[in-house]
Amino acid sequence: NVRVEEWEQMVDVNINGVLYCTAAALPHFTEQKSGHIVNVSSVAGRRLFTGGAVYCATKHAVTAFSEGLRRELGPAFGIRVTSIEPGAVATELPEAIADPEFQEAMASFEVTPLESEDIAESSRYALTAPPRATVHEVLVMPTDQAM
Repeated sequence: NVRVEEWEQMVDVNINGVLYCTAAALPHFTEQKSGHIVNVSSVAGRRLFTGGAVYCATKHAVTAFSEGLRRELGPAFGIRVTSIEPGAVATELPEAIADPEFQEAMASFEVTPLESEDIAESSRYALTAPPRATVHEVLVMPTDQAM
């Protein structure tokens, strides 16, 4: 179900947005030899779902990029990098992807989604870890969502 415009938007937001934000922050972080980058990936970067191949690929890219940054920036500059990987969250995503296979899969997907506050709490957890520790990944799932 080729939807090139949707693909481009997902790549622009999920990958390019992360890259541009990182590019804006890195000069400041490297100069001060500290900082914390928190990227929002998804459980979809680990576990693919029907109709979501491009979305899942973009989220896998965010997780991989975050791991690469953590390895490159932590030892050299003391910069911490965390990838937050939520499961189902109450967002506009179900309406944003028009692929019929995805829409069909979403119709049968019954979980109580996380709220934005839950993701904020996960970020706070990573950000408040002691300076000697990096919370590399936070996988946060709705209680009733199987992976």
